[in-house]
Amino acid sequence: YLFQVGKLPAAQRRFEQVPRTASNYMRARYFLGTVLVRQGKLKKARTVFLQLVKEPVSEDEQRAQLERKIQNLSLLAVARIAYEMNEFDKAVDVYNRVPRASPAFDKAMYESVWVAIKRKAYEAALKKLELLLVSKPDVLDGPDAHILQGKLKMMLSEYKTAETAFEGVANSFGVIESDMMKVVREHPRLEAHFGRIIGDR
Repeated sequence: YLFQVGKLPAAQRRFEQVPRTASNYMRARYFLGTVLVRQGKLKKARTVFLQLVKEPVSEDEQRAQLERKIQNLSLLAVARIAYEMNEFDKAVDVYNRVPRASPAFDKAMYESVWVAIKRKAYEAALKKLELLLVSKPDVLDGPDAHILQGKLKMMLSEYKTAETAFEGVANSFGVIESDMMKVVREHPRLEAHFGRIIGDR
């Protein structure tokens, strides 16, 4: 509750009080690291996340599954902190430590593309991204990865292939747009209704 309402110092104290013997100890430590990040205490947060990665997991398989998930998310957090601190080699190294079987693996690989972009290594970023698009099409099937691919190709002056990437995204949304426009024509008040809802929020 304290975390959600933004009372971060109080939340930090509470998370620190959770004993090592508690079943939710690792979860509490992960939130402690998150609180420290929110407070801008990146080095302290990194220490917490690194300690979590080294924690032994429970013998109970169901609990161990959750704890391994927390450890993999902690690896992501350590890599993100390294990225924020311009420690790019360290960030890439930690992203590569996320196990392939983990649900966090694809996110780690995609974020490592951004490390290459921050370094202005656009060719390396494009190669990584294209490998991901081939090996993980189910995960990176969304438009963001393809738009990023097009932008990287533009930066490398590969305008024709950039255009192809952008057209692929436009075509996939074109079908949705034409279907939606058909519905709007059949129900003229619908557009104004959604306009009001979006405006209210």
